[in-house]
Amino acid sequence: MSTPQSPQVNTEPCIFINARLLQSRLVNENVASFPSAHSGKDSSSVQIRTDVSSGFSVGLDSTDAPTEMMIELIFKAVLKTEETEKVLVEYESKHAAQFKISGWAGFSDWTDVPSAALAPYFSVVSDMAVRRGESTLLELGIRGIRLPQSDNFDDLSPKPEAS
Repeated sequence: MSTPQSPQVNTEPCIFINARLLQSRLVNENVASFPSAHSGKDSSSVQIRTDVSSGFSVGLDSTDAPTEMMIELIFKAVLKTEETEKVLVEYESKHAAQFKISGWAGFSDWTDVPSAALAPYFSVVSDMAVRRGESTLLELGIRGIRLPQSDNFDDLSPKPEAS
């Protein structure tokens, strides 16, 4: 007779920031489009590759017991033809979001906040940037573009390079 095994229990501390969005802003937006070989012809389907990058910065009103957190995101997308790698559109935007902090758990050093605590707020700002980018590209007449979005900001540490 085998003995029943006890269920796995997560022993990692709960790390989170309890905050709500106060306001968000599109700080700036730039779009550059380049003529393609398909310009002026009947509309046709073209395979496009999209390269996306983003960079976050976080600001706090205090490093002891903050009540507000500001997150800025610079979001870039470059659309290229799949065949020739010719750049069709370069898109860049900067977004800012202000959050009201009402509590936190699992850490005490605000100069070294664990990425797991910031991940939900990075996701919120990233989603705003992606949706705005898709909307702007649609206004340019580029249909059917879905900009890639990260589904996980929990592990933001640099990855070691494979040898």
